[in-house]
Amino acid sequence: AEKANTAKTMRSLDKQISAALGALDCGALSVTDCAEFIDGVAEAGRARSAEALRSRLIALGRRGMQLGWMNSNPAEITAKPIVRVKRGRLTLDMFRAIHATADQVAEWLAPAMMLALVTGQDRSTITAMQRAHVANGYLTTWRSKTQDTNQPVAIPLALRLDAVGVTLASLVAHRTGTVSKFIVHHVNPWGNAPTGSKVHPDRFSHAFTEARRLAGIPDVLPVGALPHGLTWC
Repeated sequence: AEKANTAKTMRSLDKQISAALGALDCGALSVTDCAEFIDGVAEAGRARSAEALRSRLIALGRRGMQLGWMNSNPAEITAKPIVRVKRGRLTLDMFRAIHATADQVAEWLAPAMMLALVTGQDRSTITAMQRAHVANGYLTTWRSKTQDTNQPVAIPLALRLDAVGVTLASLVAHRTGTVSKFIVHHVNPWGNAPTGSKVHPDRFSHAFTEARRLAGIPDVLPVGALPHGLTWC
């Protein structure tokens, strides 16, 4: 699926490049041609797309040189688009409002949200947490980006977030009545996921977004758009 998505993205970029520069001979392509194309996309408010198009142009230019169609790669000399990301951040009051609607979306969402807030871990780490990893006063987990290096993170069960009056121990002790090795798990069947199975990280994000919208919190706050999924301050 990942390869299919990558191929789809490349086709989209190639289509845009062809529409803008396809009438030019490869050997005649200049730095100015590339720069005007990339800058035009960036100035239209699509800095991320401009960045991706520049990378694709560079890759195509290198291939053109390998095939003997070009003597140089003009795209490499262009300036990299500056991407300025404005992100909105949820406040604690917003989190509480979303938490209040969580049960309308999924039985596991409210405790999962609180677990993420108290531990400060990302969605992949939260959904991978297992009860077998709770021992000797700690919850041991592995962040998704460091699993390959086998570097665990031991979080004390005594950890408490005073702002919400919750300890990690109480969250780990929470039971849904469903037998599962995962702390966060499906309480009822969901699609092809049976009761007790692990919640996919994307499902976590989608459920959180649904609860946020139910709470009346828009996708875009005055300070910027909210990233997809989980974020608060």
